[in-house]
Amino acid sequence: DPPGMMSSVQCCSFSPNGQTLLLTGSQNEKDFLLYNVNTGNLRAKFSGHDSTISKSIFNTRGDEILSASHDNTLKIWDVNTGQVMMTLAKHSDEVLGCCYSPDDQFILSASADKNLILWDRSNGQPKSIMKGHIDKVTDCAYSADGNWIISTSADCSLRIWQTDSGAEIAKFVSTTPLTCLAVHPDRLVFSAGDVDGSVYIFQVIGVKAGTPILTATSLGKGLFVICPHCGREIQIGHESVGYEISCSNSGCQQKIQLNPFYVNAMISLIRQEPKKKKKYWWQK
Repeated sequence: DPPGMMSSVQCCSFSPNGQTLLLTGSQNEKDFLLYNVNTGNLRAKFSGHDSTISKSIFNTRGDEILSASHDNTLKIWDVNTGQVMMTLAKHSDEVLGCCYSPDDQFILSASADKNLILWDRSNGQPKSIMKGHIDKVTDCAYSADGNWIISTSADCSLRIWQTDSGAEIAKFVSTTPLTCLAVHPDRLVFSAGDVDGSVYIFQVIGVKAGTPILTATSLGKGLFVICPHCGREIQIGHESVGYEISCSNSGCQQKIQLNPFYVNAMISLIRQEPKKKKKYWWQK
């Protein structure tokens, strides 16, 4: 095992620039760890929650981490300093899922209190509370265009909500509790897993998906973005950041909305560790 590894891992995710791996433990683990992907070294340990952390993720920029916990709160952390920037505390039961909006302006949380809360990232205040599930909400996500919110629940349903109004617009019902979900990068198609090991695929008919919101990446030789429709890597100029562009593939021409910021894949946002000459865990 890598140094500092937990007894078990609840979830893991890469930073947007691909240089850091985030690991969240389970079985009453109250911390999460950051590892250097290239060396396998432990970079940082973040502590502050009072109970098990159910999920932790990077924001789109990669300079923040959002964590959800069984202590009924979410915390926003500064990646560089490891300090808590904000605590979001409006849920009355365990927080089981969380995510950022595609533009990083909002935070979405799912809780065992049966509710979803949409938070304004700038001030940490709830923008809307979505009620309708009759059992704990197990996961949540945004559609690629940011216009829709999707949730799964132990009440055996997947529900779709309008982001601006918080109104429920559709409900799909399974025969068993749903535990997790994934969102298609280009279409209004969602998949959900249940407690029996089945995976369901849902598609919204009659509603046109909006323009997907993406973040460009700098690889040292310009900015790039991958079209979610055709999968082609597109090179763009800095002047396109923050604007809507079309895929340069003549057979695609998919519209893409670029965030007004980009991720530099050549720079690590996390404080540098001291250089040590030693064998790494995978070399032993």
